[in-house]
Amino acid sequence: MKKLFLHIPKCAGTSVLTMLQKTIPDHLEKDYDSFFRIPRPQRNQVLLKSLLSPTEIPTDKVVYGHFFPVKYIGTARHQDFRLVTILRDPIERLRSHYKYWNSGDFSDHYLWRKMKNAKWTFEDFAFSEEMRNFYSQYFSQISLGSFAFIGLFENFEHSVYRCFVELGLQYKTDEEVPNVNITVSNHDADLDANTINRLRDYHSEDCLIYEFAKRTFHT
Repeated sequence: MKKLFLHIPKCAGTSVLTMLQKTIPDHLEKDYDSFFRIPRPQRNQVLLKSLLSPTEIPTDKVVYGHFFPVKYIGTARHQDFRLVTILRDPIERLRSHYKYWNSGDFSDHYLWRKMKNAKWTFEDFAFSEEMRNFYSQYFSQISLGSFAFIGLFENFEHSVYRCFVELGLQYKTDEEVPNVNITVSNHDADLDANTINRLRDYHSEDCLIYEFAKRTFHT
């Protein structure tokens, strides 16, 4: 069975990676070769290839990183996988992503170069076509029902615990989850209600995914 832990950018996944490196150092397969680095027109060819010929992994490995799940799942005819992830309020994630990209050099990413060259404001970034419905882009060609569990950043320790359980991994309940590479943001502090509503409309698919995760796995 394939075991997949999708690290959505800016959802505290680096903290989880630190735990996995301690827990299963010899059974961890990192994959940060994200299809998001490929502009959408060219991305479709890569998605098609994954659907027709998904990547195989050893059954004793857990794949962790920014991969699009379709890369390993394909058409999932036999459901021979366990897939988990952790999400964050979509606007908070956008704010964190923008802040993070402004904190360093990520010139290997075409969109970061575009953002920097055009000197995007947060609204330019958040309302760009490339960033629209970020979760939905990562979930391309798979259903929400493909996930064994979807955790929430806002319920982080419980979410990490459940992700470990779903993947059949040991979790030490007395061990504190490390706080690594977490960029904190608060959209209520600097975004007016109208902008927040416009953002939720623009990223309506991601808001739906987030609400689905809340109601399905956290009630």
